[in-house]
Amino acid sequence: MTKKNAIRVGHRGATRRLISKIEEELDKETTQRNEIESLCEILKKKRDILSELDSEILEEIAEENMDAELQDSDRPDMDSQEEADHAYSKCLDNILNIIGVKAFRKACQRLYMLVEILNIFRNDKVIEYIMGSTSEGTSTPGMIVDTDLLYCDESIHVIEDLSFVVSNENSEWQLEMPFVIENSRSHAGYVTLQLYKDGVPCLASIFPLDKDIFPLKRGRNDRLFLIESVQLMDPPMARAKNKPAMTRIYNKYDVCDLVGCYRCRTWPTIAREWLSRNRLYGWPPKDMIQELKSLGFFVVKKGHPFSSEADFEWRISLNLQERKLIYNLTDTQHKCYIILKMINNEFVHSDCITTYHWKTCLFYVIEENPQSIWIQKRLYYCVELCMKQMLVWVENEFCPDYFIPKQNLFDGRLSKETKLVAKQILEILLEGGVGCLMYVDIDNISNYFESRGCVETLHKLHANSQKIYKKKVHEIYKLLIYRVLSTLNLSIIGGAERNCNGNINHLIETFWGMLHKIQHTNTITEHTKEDTQCVLSLLTTHIYTCLTSNIAAMAIQHENPQVRDFLLFGSCMYLMKGDLSGKLKFITVLYAAGLYKDCEWFIDQLDETCIKEDPSFCGCIHAFNDSEPNTSYINFCDTFKLEVSTCVFFLRTELPIIPDALHYEMFRYFGISLPKSKRGKQTCQWRYRAVVDGNIYFFILKYMIKKKLEKAQEYNKALRNCWDLAEHRKNVNHRDVAWNLLVWCFCAEKQTHSALTCLGRSLKLMDSFEIMPVIYIGEDSKWLRDQFNSVKLHAIVIMYKTWFARELTSNTFCFQCLSDIMYNREKLKKCSSCNIATFCSEQCQKINWKIHETVCKIVRMFKTV
Repeated sequence: MTKKNAIRVGHRGATRRLISKIEEELDKETTQRNEIESLCEILKKKRDILSELDSEILEEIAEENMDAELQDSDRPDMDSQEEADHAYSKCLDNILNIIGVKAFRKACQRLYMLVEILNIFRNDKVIEYIMGSTSEGTSTPGMIVDTDLLYCDESIHVIEDLSFVVSNENSEWQLEMPFVIENSRSHAGYVTLQLYKDGVPCLASIFPLDKDIFPLKRGRNDRLFLIESVQLMDPPMARAKNKPAMTRIYNKYDVCDLVGCYRCRTWPTIAREWLSRNRLYGWPPKDMIQELKSLGFFVVKKGHPFSSEADFEWRISLNLQERKLIYNLTDTQHKCYIILKMINNEFVHSDCITTYHWKTCLFYVIEENPQSIWIQKRLYYCVELCMKQMLVWVENEFCPDYFIPKQNLFDGRLSKETKLVAKQILEILLEGGVGCLMYVDIDNISNYFESRGCVETLHKLHANSQKIYKKKVHEIYKLLIYRVLSTLNLSIIGGAERNCNGNINHLIETFWGMLHKIQHTNTITEHTKEDTQCVLSLLTTHIYTCLTSNIAAMAIQHENPQVRDFLLFGSCMYLMKGDLSGKLKFITVLYAAGLYKDCEWFIDQLDETCIKEDPSFCGCIHAFNDSEPNTSYINFCDTFKLEVSTCVFFLRTELPIIPDALHYEMFRYFGISLPKSKRGKQTCQWRYRAVVDGNIYFFILKYMIKKKLEKAQEYNKALRNCWDLAEHRKNVNHRDVAWNLLVWCFCAEKQTHSALTCLGRSLKLMDSFEIMPVIYIGEDSKWLRDQFNSVKLHAIVIMYKTWFARELTSNTFCFQCLSDIMYNREKLKKCSSCNIATFCSEQCQKINWKIHETVCKIVRMFKTV
């Protein structure tokens, strides 16, 4: 059995084997001095090689070890464990820097903060708070974590003091009736929520019990208690009994644990001790304590595991305070927490000790020790302090909550058996010392230790770590873009459409009002003004694009030429300053005005290569680009610019400027009996617009312009590029729309054979999840997804032109296999009855006859159509 497998403990047998291995490691401690000196000598010889590497961190490791060698040359006694731990701590710190812990922390905290602001701006009635490792940045690129999302209904008042109740006869009755907190009789940190009205508890015998409004239950003294959070998710989700979280998978980059909660704006009475606690070393500082006090607290639906009233109880949660403390950790404190999580994931494997217990432990250790110990060379010493504290808690079977010390976090988790195993594991890890970290697999930590002295291997590991880091940041960046676009499409644009009901003047006023709101929004919840403005500025460009294109649509129909030209000029100026979507809409306006030469000049100025290669994102369906990350993703935290291609969409109010090719997409809902209640849903609203990928629309627009100017070679090239994008799925999210637009183009070229081929590709996508909406509509979602495809309209047009209008095509093809028989006229077989259908062989003619027999009769009946 290898050392790596031996240290993985889960039962007593594995523990005994681990002890024997640890004892062997202890016997080898006397050789650590020689190993370190050997490592320093090797790195010294390889200094010239390291200077050629592009990794600054690897050079830093070499320089620090060479400095250590020079310092130790005058000290022959290098056998102390403290010196060895210092060397290993520095090495470990540098390894964590290599895998990107420090940079990843900054990226996670910054990007998820922006996502949270967007969520709250989109819906300030039900606020979504992002918690846990993802938003705190307390994970590494190699750790697998999900997102903890708190759904807080701000319309429901939760208070501790009845004096906060302000009666208002004109307000809705729900707001007049707060839920008053009563602390649990036997368990600290747990409360019940009683319904009050006019300062008096509501009694079940008097108050009508309507579970459709609040999930209430009759409790002691005939009083009404809230026993469940109001279902805020659509569709509703089930929650396991006495478990606060529900898991939802939006897509492979967005997996969330959803927790319904309510917020009390005052500090919890039971946690007053924390505010005045005697802190010898001044952590956290007084100003931060006051800031944390102002945040209040949440209550989540979870009863105490040993309570007889668990159905009535709610747990006090101070997530905002914990997140604030994590944000203010020093670099060494943050890395200490990362190492504790690695140790817990790799060795402990016990349900009784979770990462939350280690977070609590870290807070206590920071508070009870001087700040001077939190330095690079004492990193592992800090880790040992935390493990010793956890061992004491396990032995005492009591893990105090950081804010509510009377609350035992081990309740319901620590049994006699799990206590014994956890105690043995912690003792072995403490006895083994820093050597246990040599067997951590997460982020290749063990490989870094094993490759000491091998510069080539270190360089490969570094390159791999950088690749993993960039990929992880890339995924977070994509989530932010998705939230920006979904906020724009579902909330802002969708809400304006629903409210305006096709009135373009009202729509324009709504967009102006939204821009005014963004410009005058100073802060959102606890976030700063700077952060709020930075993230809301991401929406401004898209809103301006939609606003000015609607102004152009209104202006182009205006009877007064002077007013028309003035409005068109103003809207075009705004569109030209926008992103790719804005520039394409600007060219669309020129095309609608008949300025084809101007269209050609502007579209030729756009970088065709970048448009084809830039990642494409969509906020209305489950679509993410899987291309490799580039520097724009990594530097986004500093630039706040979205350098990606997004969808181009046109509202129904923009019909006057929409090209004919997109009219089919605008009316793709035709023939669908969708109830009005579902049609108004946010998740369905985007289906009533014309939506197309920016890169696809660029080539379609280029085709139409070059076609007007009769430049055959150039417009054929544009069609080929569009085909290649749709065929290879590169940066294309609405592939069904891409194929449908190609159907229209080939029909315009009278290439029915190619049009039918594209039509078939679009039909195949109806069985694909590529065009699935963000949130499922219900059981009939697949039927709706299949129907919301304009391919049915294109098919009707092609059939009419072929069978009834009898339009000639540029080539002859087989109606069965669609093979081109243009140059094999000797094999041509034509139906003698309708004189339209052609076949490449008798076999195809016989196979097709089952269908063609009925069609042929109908065609003969309407020869004069």
